[in-house]
Amino acid sequence: MQTKSEILLNNIQNLIVPNGELRYKSIVFNRETNYLVISIITNTQISSQDKEYIVTQFKKEIDGVNIEVNIEKSIADGEIAKSAILKYVIDNFCMISYSFTDKDISIITNGKNIKYTINVSEEVYDYCIRVSFIQKINEFLHSSYVNNFEGTLLINQHREVKSVFTESEEIVEDLDSVKNRFVKMCSVEKYLDKDFYDTAVYIDDIKDLKGNMILAGKIISIIKKETAEKKKPYFVITFDDFSGKMTGRFFTSAEEKVKKLEKLGEGSVVIMRCVNEEFNGSLSLSIKGLHLCEFPKNYTPKEKPSKRAGATYKLIKPQDVTIVKQNNLFATEIDLPENFKNTEFTVVDIETTGLDVTKEKITEIGAVKIVNGKIVSTFTTLVNPQVKLTEENIKLTGITDEMLVNAPKIEDVYHDFFKYLGNSVFVAHNAEFDFKFLRQAGKELGYILTNKILDTLMMSNKILPNLKNHKLNTVCAYYNIEFRHHRALSDAFATSEMLIELVKTAKTFKM
Repeated sequence: MQTKSEILLNNIQNLIVPNGELRYKSIVFNRETNYLVISIITNTQISSQDKEYIVTQFKKEIDGVNIEVNIEKSIADGEIAKSAILKYVIDNFCMISYSFTDKDISIITNGKNIKYTINVSEEVYDYCIRVSFIQKINEFLHSSYVNNFEGTLLINQHREVKSVFTESEEIVEDLDSVKNRFVKMCSVEKYLDKDFYDTAVYIDDIKDLKGNMILAGKIISIIKKETAEKKKPYFVITFDDFSGKMTGRFFTSAEEKVKKLEKLGEGSVVIMRCVNEEFNGSLSLSIKGLHLCEFPKNYTPKEKPSKRAGATYKLIKPQDVTIVKQNNLFATEIDLPENFKNTEFTVVDIETTGLDVTKEKITEIGAVKIVNGKIVSTFTTLVNPQVKLTEENIKLTGITDEMLVNAPKIEDVYHDFFKYLGNSVFVAHNAEFDFKFLRQAGKELGYILTNKILDTLMMSNKILPNLKNHKLNTVCAYYNIEFRHHRALSDAFATSEMLIELVKTAKTFKM
């Protein structure tokens, strides 16, 4: 049933703009000034005479108050609608505002009819349903523009990636952005906020970002303090969500809230509505509200999604290799197992400043690609560790400070190594050492190694049990493989030849 105000507006519309449309944008009454401000939007031009008529009609129906009527023409096209939706979500839905972009919104227009689709992750979808996400956006759009809006919420239809073909090669857009991870908290009990929320983003994904966010964690410490000037209480809360730690400040002078905050202690699990904003040149987290909750049973943080390699190499490019060997007249060529030939391998060797992955740095990366059982390309680069080498390190590897001074840093070359490695099997002699250094370096840059690993040290132990030891040079000597010790590409190349020979010896291949 229409209200009196809606009937009045419809009557005015039929008289003034029968082919147009009038809508209420807002009606605000100020009791102190006894002023009623009515804002109306329309899809057509309204003359000054017609504006006066509209004001007169409202004054006839509403006695005893001062009336001000504002009328504006407001029609949205696709771009205007997209911008409006984006701003509304950022301003009103802190749960997803920090990661939401216009790429998450698709628009189709047909005259005054606008259909839009919003793509969200599976974790966020349930939250959006609970808070009537699309309905609220529709209400906002309807009161802002004289269009007909229809919204749809989709799961994981995330960001269309266009392909361009050049010289028969497919070029895929380089996506450096990483999707945020979420955790849905359990047993949420309203405590210090009117709004309800139960899904938080990982600290590790957003700690360096500005904006509104929902965070959760177990309180490590909570300290009550006072502001220097006005002596108002506030609480400094440090919390941990198992992906990272963060500290925020909860300012309040309300006695009831202070008492509730004083009841919290180390070990309390909370979910918080926060704003991370710049203050005095650095980011500072303000906590606006919080609830009590629990982590899901047997909760373990998800592995962080990796960046994706781009279409092209940025700095270090692989080099094609063609190996020509003189055949022994009496030698019989041994065919490799089909499952080995059908698997792509990248044989890797690195040089480092030391053995401790938490302290030492990579100084060189060498890699060799094996496809269809054959060595096809190599990848090599020195890496500036930005630390001075020890005499022992220089003697061991032959790499000097002078060789590294103009070498690229790890952040400059890791994308190219990551692209070269791709989804191939990671191979190395004593693979744990090389893999853990490269995994740690990649993790710090947003690249996550999840490749299968093949250790030729373990293979040689199994396939050649009678060797005196299974060091790289010993196994290579057994197969008469040329070996120049302790430079990354040379070691990787020797290891790749050794891998092929080990498989020939075994006459079978199993991962």
